Amino acid sequence: MRCKTVTYDRYLPSASVIIIFTNEALSPLLRTVHSVLNRSPPQFLHELILVDDFSDRAVLQGKLEYYIKTRFPSKVRLMRLSERSGLIRTRLAGARAATGDVLEPLLQRIKESRTSVLTPLIDVIDHKTLEYKLNFVDFQIGGFSWSGHFTWIPVPPKEEARRKSPIAPARSPTMAGGLLALDRNFFWEIGSYDDGMDVWGGENLEMSFRVGCQIMYHFLSHLIRSPQVWQCGGTLETIPCSRVGHIFRSFHPYTFPGGKDTHGINTVRVAEVWMDEYKKHFYTHRPDLLGVDYGDIGRRVEFRKKKKCKSFKWFLQNVYPQMFIPDENVQAFGKVQSLLCLDTLQRANKEVQYILGVYACHKSDMPSQ
Repeated sequence: MRCKTVTYDRYLPSASVIIIFTNEALSPLLRTVHSVLNRSPPQFLHELILVDDFSDRAVLQGKLEYYIKTRFPSKVRLMRLSERSGLIRTRLAGARAATGDVLEPLLQRIKESRTSVLTPLIDVIDHKTLEYKLNFVDFQIGGFSWSGHFTWIPVPPKEEARRKSPIAPARSPTMAGGLLALDRNFFWEIGSYDDGMDVWGGENLEMSFRVGCQIMYHFLSHLIRSPQVWQCGGTLETIPCSRVGHIFRSFHPYTFPGGKDTHGINTVRVAEVWMDEYKKHFYTHRPDLLGVDYGDIGRRVEFRKKKKCKSFKWFLQNVYPQMFIPDENVQAFGKVQSLLCLDTLQRANKEVQYILGVYACHKSDMPSQ
């Protein structure tokens, strides 16, 4: 309710809303467009771009084009890719086509800080009934696991104290990635997406680590006033007064080329470019990815050097200090082995406290042992 009392500037940047899809059901796709049009102040909505990643469903061909032409205003336009490109490259295509900026209250925050990358609160739309389930509990921000997956974590007490208000922006180490808003020009300055990644997965952590290098820079820029101080970054924030409903499906609606683990391979690119010596913890959790062909990362490594980005150690110390590092600030690190080994029995990621068990020893280092 407190969000309804907030007033925003009369003059704000305009927004380009980009929605990407491939072989999506027609009804939720059209509902999404209607929702954006109905709930966005028209003076701030510059355009809405639908980017089709080479769908082959018949209903998404002429019927969709006719609906857009006859039912939507001219600011809604459809862009089709000529080949299957995947989520990451499709987003890049949409970003290149956009000519607007980014909506209340997101626009207000970007006007105040153009180097902020923003995410809304994500409410659930039931995938069977389309019931909108508003999240009234305390929201969470983004973290990550050493296996390279996004996780939800509580807002730490220090950040709660800094915010002073429950509806103020909350700094977040990482983002889920599906919903974000930022200044169009800053998107390109910060390195956009890694176009060497395939289809889906890992792009959210890659951008989070890149942007995370900036939180301290942003503070220093007020003191030093140097163009070097905010290279390779900005701040990553969750905006409590911005809410978007999302349909969480129990399956992937699209296929992966050759059955490849694109999330894993993309995350190897993240580890090799951004995680420095801490990538060993990723490979401990994903030994199956050692030696995998992850493509050429030369341009991303060069980008990091050119922008003088901070180290991953700095990221862990300043952006995500609550992240547990297996071999730092501990009494011992290693495997307890006899005929059997001490083992977490897969409880480590499910409970705050858990009882260790014993299990047959793995031949290589595994996170459970």
